[in-house]
Amino acid sequence: MSFQQICSTYRQNIQQTREQDDATAELSLHIHLKNFLEQTAELLGDAITITHEPRQLEIGRPAQHRFEGEGEAVISTVRYADGHIWINADQHFTDVAPEVWEYEIGAYQVCKKWLQDRKNAPLSHAEVRQYCAILVAIAETLRIMTEIDAALDFQ
Repeated sequence: MSFQQICSTYRQNIQQTREQDDATAELSLHIHLKNFLEQTAELLGDAITITHEPRQLEIGRPAQHRFEGEGEAVISTVRYADGHIWINADQHFTDVAPEVWEYEIGAYQVCKKWLQDRKNAPLSHAEVRQYCAILVAIAETLRIMTEIDAALDFQ
């Protein structure tokens, strides 16, 4: 079942329950909400698992982010400017949305923290691919969160 189908079913159930005029209406609302949240969590869990599996991100998808510039890929100064994440004066990752760069988990800005933890060290080819996969995973997470937020706006 797609997320849109789950939301549509939930809206229909809520509308039918609101039309009831008995003592079971409140219990029915709780049951419908519980079912909706369980189905959404299951669907979201599957989407997040697929999104965050690096092999899934690389297979059959065109590169969304590139690592550009000349040099040894040594991380010195990490900064974001105009859709690029710079790791030194000459090298950067391309096509990064500001909301991806600013995404936080807890008190940490994920994209910045990952690079800063590797400061003064060169990035290997595998680490460059991993970081690109992280950028895609964050973008997909934000997309899914936006879809869920929109669906939960029942006004």
